[in-house]
Amino acid sequence: MEHLENMAEETRDVSVTAIAGGVLSLTSPLVLLSDKMLFLPITALLLICAALLSMAVRRQAMIGRNAAVWGLYFSLFFIAAGWVSAKTFRNSEVESAKHFASQWFQLMTTGRQLEALQLENPRLQRAKGVGILRRYTTEQSYIDSYDAFMKNDAVRCILREFQDAEIRFVKLENITFSRRLTSYFVVFELAKGEGLMRKSRQFRIQIAAAKEYPKEGERGQKRYEWTTRIVEVL
Repeated sequence: MEHLENMAEETRDVSVTAIAGGVLSLTSPLVLLSDKMLFLPITALLLICAALLSMAVRRQAMIGRNAAVWGLYFSLFFIAAGWVSAKTFRNSEVESAKHFASQWFQLMTTGRQLEALQLENPRLQRAKGVGILRRYTTEQSYIDSYDAFMKNDAVRCILREFQDAEIRFVKLENITFSRRLTSYFVVFELAKGEGLMRKSRQFRIQIAAAKEYPKEGERGQKRYEWTTRIVEVL
């Protein structure tokens, strides 16, 4: 009898699908580097489920079952971890976008349009103090950009009607992500006055974050250089 049991053990079928799913699940930690890698643990999970279902239908223990079970737990864990990581990353970017956009509106509603205009440039290219005024009164390219900025309907509306207004975030639109650039359309509402005299308008600006990564051999995390792009009144 013992000899027959050993022979039965030796002749068990091999589940290639289960083994493939178990091996593929070992790549699951890559989701912590990028949410685009989420397809790896999901694919592993589908393979493992198909293998376990096949074993259940055939009612036969097969070589690869243990790999499938461990791969099932492993892939499920990293699917959840990848989802949490992606959600945390997205929430962080959304809060950064809202903060940067609110800075723009704070400058505009306090009559500091030259400083707001500076936000069209990456941080390293922004002038400070008297350098802002000098730049926009002596350099032709900046004089032209200031003229174009002041002709924008939304800019004129803010400066004319919404100085010292209340600023309220409304929503984000058209969010796009890539390795090098993140872009949002951010809608804010400006309101001023009380009761029947209260007036409010919504404004949309586009902001973009150019991402700078540490060079090879350098330490540190990627940095974001937020800039504004478009202004329009809704």
